[in-house]
Amino acid sequence: MKRPTNHNSNHRSAFTLLELLAVITIISILLALILPAIGQARRSADETALSVELKQLEQALASFKARFNRYPPSSITLWDTAAEWNTHPNDKAVIRSMWRDFDFTTGGRGPAAGHPWAGTDKELTGDECLVFFLGGVPVANGAGVPPTLAGFSKNGKWPFAIGGENRDGPFFTEWKDQEARLVDDTPSDSGPDEIYSYTDGLGTNQVPMWYSAADNGRYLNGDPVYYQGDGKTPWNRDTFQLIAPGSDDEFGNIQQSATFKAIWTEGMDMDSTRSEEKDNITNFSGGRLSR
Repeated sequence: MKRPTNHNSNHRSAFTLLELLAVITIISILLALILPAIGQARRSADETALSVELKQLEQALASFKARFNRYPPSSITLWDTAAEWNTHPNDKAVIRSMWRDFDFTTGGRGPAAGHPWAGTDKELTGDECLVFFLGGVPVANGAGVPPTLAGFSKNGKWPFAIGGENRDGPFFTEWKDQEARLVDDTPSDSGPDEIYSYTDGLGTNQVPMWYSAADNGRYLNGDPVYYQGDGKTPWNRDTFQLIAPGSDDEFGNIQQSATFKAIWTEGMDMDSTRSEEKDNITNFSGGRLSR
């Protein structure tokens, strides 16, 4: 006789609601553990890439020095008239140290009328000096489009002239691949001033990295620079410091260096009052200031 089929066998066709909730909970816990690790790994990779780029900037600055017998200044105003140059001898001396034949009567024959630089004084801070001296005169490419950094004319009388193939630089060729990181962060009253800075590519990608240049072992008063543990000796005392704010877009106490000497030493464990500095990346610390 044929036995009846048992429909209450152990075969199951679906998960119960409780089992689904358990699986979802486990997956959520795993994601909570894994995602921060992935994010940290990505940040570490980005920071490592930036450290490599700082090395490339160091090489570019060395190439600039080999050509002009000095590192770029980290603060200067490019004056528009001979009278202004004559009343600012320090700026004039810096330019003359690079271009001894510079024509101060025409401001080095800068860009033609219609260019945002024409007929204006151009005050450059450290972040702007880094881009200008390593990149050269910016040639505008239209609204919202990063400029072409055209180097300098080899005619030492008019190095800021645009045009001609006989030019020095750009000394940092990676500008072409990183145009999105060129920002005009100090627009004039009439709009962008076409004086650019270079961001570190981390965080919001809007805060420029800083460049400070030493002059005979001294940095400009007010330049944000780091000192060694003695509070007297700056890092890279005879060259320059490159400082990037990191993924939090904050430099921290280094911004107060006019009144507070920011001290950093190898292996330093910064306390909570200096937390904004921990992810600062420099050319003398081998990466982050503090883990």
